[in-house]
Amino acid sequence: MRYGAMDGSLGRPQRSLDGVFQAARDAGLDGVELCLRGDYDRDDFWTDEGAHATKAAARAFGLELPSLTLLMLNQGGFAGDEATRRRAREIVAHSIDVASWLGAATILL
Repeated sequence: MRYGAMDGSLGRPQRSLDGVFQAARDAGLDGVELCLRGDYDRDDFWTDEGAHATKAAARAFGLELPSLTLLMLNQGGFAGDEATRRRAREIVAHSIDVASWLGAATILL
């Protein structure tokens, strides 16, 4: 992959993932970095099945999914109280699975 952009730069969450992938392809990009926001647990790609479908959709547009960004950790994350830190660790652990399902090699915390 040579050129990519964060999904937010391509109109997400206002656009669907297909809309984001179309915008990336139209812009001549090679890939899209997917971002998990505050509603991460409702994102299609937070589950094994949804991640595989997302990966297939990206490939149908000729795109790679090289990385994930865990934006929700900006809302306290590891700097919060013990319960918040515990949840942040759980999110990171699960995001490793999500990255694997998507074929993403990098996770930005």
